[in-house]
Amino acid sequence: MRGEYGHGDRACRTFGGAAYGWAMRRSAFGWIGWLAWGLLSPASAQPQSIAEIRRLPPEVVATNPAVTLTANVIFVAVWKNRTEIAVHDGTAGIYTFVRNGGATKLKLGDELHLTGTVQAGMGPPCLSVDSFTFTGGYGLPDAKVTDFAALENGSMDSQFVEIEGIVRDVQYDPAVAPPSSILTLQMKGGRAEVFAALKPAAGLEKLVDSVVRVRAVPFHYFNQSRQPFGFRLMTCDDSQIEVFKNAPQPPFEMPVTRVEQLLRYRPVEASAHRVRVQGVVTLHWPGEFFYLQDGKVGILVKSRRMEPLKPGDRVDVAAFASISGYSAILEDADFRKVGRDGSLAAVHLSLHDLVAGGEDARLVTTEGVLESVSEKNGRAVLMVRAGPLIVPAEIPVGMTALPTMIPGSRVKLTGVCQVELGSRRKFAAVYRPESARLLLRSIEDVKVVEQASWWTVRRLAYALSAMLVVLIIAMIWASGLQSRNQRLKKEILARQEAEAEVRRREEERKILATDLHDSLEQSLTGVALQLQAAGKQSDNEHLELAKRLLKHSREEVHRAVRDLREPFDGELDLRAALAGLIKRSSAGSTVDFSLDLPERLPEIAGHLGPQLLHLAQEGITNALKHADAASIRIGLKESGEQVVLEIEDDGRGFDVADRPGPADGHFGLQGMKERAARLQGTISIDSKADDGTRIRIVLPKNP
Repeated sequence: MRGEYGHGDRACRTFGGAAYGWAMRRSAFGWIGWLAWGLLSPASAQPQSIAEIRRLPPEVVATNPAVTLTANVIFVAVWKNRTEIAVHDGTAGIYTFVRNGGATKLKLGDELHLTGTVQAGMGPPCLSVDSFTFTGGYGLPDAKVTDFAALENGSMDSQFVEIEGIVRDVQYDPAVAPPSSILTLQMKGGRAEVFAALKPAAGLEKLVDSVVRVRAVPFHYFNQSRQPFGFRLMTCDDSQIEVFKNAPQPPFEMPVTRVEQLLRYRPVEASAHRVRVQGVVTLHWPGEFFYLQDGKVGILVKSRRMEPLKPGDRVDVAAFASISGYSAILEDADFRKVGRDGSLAAVHLSLHDLVAGGEDARLVTTEGVLESVSEKNGRAVLMVRAGPLIVPAEIPVGMTALPTMIPGSRVKLTGVCQVELGSRRKFAAVYRPESARLLLRSIEDVKVVEQASWWTVRRLAYALSAMLVVLIIAMIWASGLQSRNQRLKKEILARQEAEAEVRRREEERKILATDLHDSLEQSLTGVALQLQAAGKQSDNEHLELAKRLLKHSREEVHRAVRDLREPFDGELDLRAALAGLIKRSSAGSTVDFSLDLPERLPEIAGHLGPQLLHLAQEGITNALKHADAASIRIGLKESGEQVVLEIEDDGRGFDVADRPGPADGHFGLQGMKERAARLQGTISIDSKADDGTRIRIVLPKNP
């Protein structure tokens, strides 16, 4: 057993020879230590207790000093004609290897008189026993109550300890040495495995979800630098496993918890016991995991059970909840099928929606352009692209089972979204993942929507070259026919362009002068006054307001310039303009926009259309910046000789009587009022806290 991690037959026996030479080569002082111990020390200098043995310096351990001890067995394992034990003399414990047989009758607690030598190990020293006798005594030392941190650092190696934790899983493994029932315990601070060298009939599987106290001996794994990198606890008697608190309830009699409620923040410590959830299976890889969906929320369930599940199976699951990566998962799960549910459908999302994180573990369908197909660990991997974003999709089949797909084809995939955290951890209230992948169930989840075009880059280059030659020939032929009229056409075109440029510049100057006068000049005047007041006072209130005024001025200038750049020729297509405004406003936003227009728009004066567009734009901007809304509606209708524009949102709302205004650096609503007044119209605002906002603007058709 210990030979696997540094203390076994090989370790103890080789350190007497090869390892002794290793110690001597490591330091010339080893020879001095050997001479000092073997020639100069009296017989009484040999270690008198296990605690003294553990404190021996390496150069002394390398001399293999002889010891005689009386100690009790705290662990014993016999398999394949091997007997390995750990003993404790009341001062400390030590791993012991019995060279000569005769130890097969040892039992836990037996008191022995031992004669042997100290051997070097990868961690603490061990004891190679040449002979032992039973003293007839029996007993166990008091187990030292230990936490997970003390077990991790290696100092408790081969000691008799007591731990407490919740049993998460029990599995019998005949392949380990010795064959054992393995209990997975959730301790405070970490998860530990207890190897109970007992037969499967010990009934330990009934302990799952119980709080137990286990008295055992920890054996550590050490690397070549003598650093501990793991441990397992060993016991050989079921009397050393004590149930401190039974499982709260039988697993499938617990109340059902909705998946969306698992491990949500609460101001109290979460329970480490099992939870029970129900849902519909969306994907199953037997022996590894399956995905379950409860309503719109999915979750990864890890289970070693090989019983196959099919998508659509409704299951009842008892498992332990924990956070792994971005979302909660269920581990060490037990489950039972309770029926079928064929109503669950995949939600259609874009690849960018998958990376957003909100659809982790959910059954989705998406489309993209196939970049490549490869194979990893016997599973086909499709790389699918949407713009600069590339998402891998993994199928539990080899590449040969896939239908013919040419890179560049448009494919539709159905599978479970698995969000993956990136390496860059940004400080933010809500952390956004950086990548995702799709886990597909079968090749039926891959549909080729559109095969890649026959036109490859090379073929397209050849065709363009041929077309270019034809075009050059045609241009030469046409130029001969048009040479007589070319000069006249150029002159006419130059005059027309010059006149159009003059008119365009004059119109732009008029518009820019009006917008800057109504917005920037007023704001800059306010800034000047605030800065003048700031020079007379000691606080920074006016300076802060000046900053907000400057910010608003920049936004007004930006909007004026943007409006100047937008083409406008004659009558404005108000329907298309409003639709374009909503399209620009919704870009990169999760807000749901709606446009409510009559089949036939009201007949209005030509200059009123751009003004209505400005008012709608300001209303949308205010809602996006301040309302935290989920939806925004823009409506336009006719009311007699008037036209009514409505902007509604379902956001946080505000107190109309106490709303912030220009004195607080907020100009949006004030600007809308002034614009409506210039058009001989009225504006009304209906808003309450947490009840959204409705802005209603009434203008004459021909102001």
